[in-house]
Amino acid sequence: MIQRIDYSFDIPVDEYKKRAERVREEMVKRDIDLAIAWGLQLFPGDIIYLTGFDINLEIGAMILMTQDDVYLLTGPEAYPAAKIDIKNGEPFGVSELGCIGVDYSRTPEITNVKDCIKRIFKNHIPKRVAILTFPDFLTTLAYNAIISGLSSKTEIIYATDILYSLRMVKSASEQKLMKYAASIAIEGMKTVLNNIKPGMMETQCSAHACFKVRDLGAHALTFDPIIQSGRRINTSIGKTYNKIIEEGDIVAIDVGCRYKHYAGHVARTIVAGNPSEKQLRFLQMGAEACAATGSQVIYGKSMSNMDKASHEVFIKYGYGQYDTYSCGHGTGFTDGIGEGTATQKSEELWPKNIVMMSDVSLSGVPELHGFRFEECFLIDNNGITNNITNGLPLDVFQC
Repeated sequence: MIQRIDYSFDIPVDEYKKRAERVREEMVKRDIDLAIAWGLQLFPGDIIYLTGFDINLEIGAMILMTQDDVYLLTGPEAYPAAKIDIKNGEPFGVSELGCIGVDYSRTPEITNVKDCIKRIFKNHIPKRVAILTFPDFLTTLAYNAIISGLSSKTEIIYATDILYSLRMVKSASEQKLMKYAASIAIEGMKTVLNNIKPGMMETQCSAHACFKVRDLGAHALTFDPIIQSGRRINTSIGKTYNKIIEEGDIVAIDVGCRYKHYAGHVARTIVAGNPSEKQLRFLQMGAEACAATGSQVIYGKSMSNMDKASHEVFIKYGYGQYDTYSCGHGTGFTDGIGEGTATQKSEELWPKNIVMMSDVSLSGVPELHGFRFEECFLIDNNGITNNITNGLPLDVFQC
């Protein structure tokens, strides 16, 4: 039974303002005149975190933040949505973030990044500028547009730790929305499990998940549902195609959605049709490894224990060589990007108010190919660990 969702609940506007205030405090400490954040449709977290605006279709969105104010820059076609949907800050529509080759000269109120900087600083050039978003996300076009509004004497630094550390800590409101998102993802997974059978295309299975999560209020997918059968499991996070699922195929299933911006995500692995004893033992090992990771998500204990726990299970059964990357990755607005990891090299202790995915998977295993099991763990403000994807057992091995 799905967790009852209060569809009227959302992040309070005041919370966005407090987030911006924390960033401004850091700007003052570090003598930063202008802080810049950037977001893409697949990785919109920094933009949403500070303004509540989500990106659709266009190249991306940008935040220009002074020690006093927040300014959201979008493309010309997203600008009307920005004026309605923004929760914090003042929106601008800029030509550089529009579609390449489109003429926006007759679009009302549209300016450019350089002019925005001039308006914000009243023709003074900022002396010290900080990029808040990871460099990999910042496009050349956006970077050049920023540079056009600065002086050759302007110092540009990266201060990605500011938003990274703030976003790691989930407020009570964020935790509530993430629980809702997780419960919706679980229902999407259940719908796939209830309908999948040999002879179906992987894409047909995916359609069941897409419909269900949307039907329950998810406004977006964190990624296309990943349905991988047989040897396609070896693609790890490859696209779902129209491959026919064969009798006896192992099938790895990943379902992720976003509810009011926040991600929910769950993965399970089954056998299409009748599983062999060898397949069952293999998948039981995967479930055991996933459960082992969850047992190590303990407030005040080493985060490294999470990845060690699953790897030790794989070594015990002789599959250690197929466990090729660490299992702990963050989640929030997206899965796995910019909000924490837990590896065998982690030196930190588990803090309160953090949400972490356990991504336990193998690929490239002869004959069996592999599997994926994913659970989501929340350590709340009392230091209590909650498995927010426990509405579905790990051992759902047969369809």
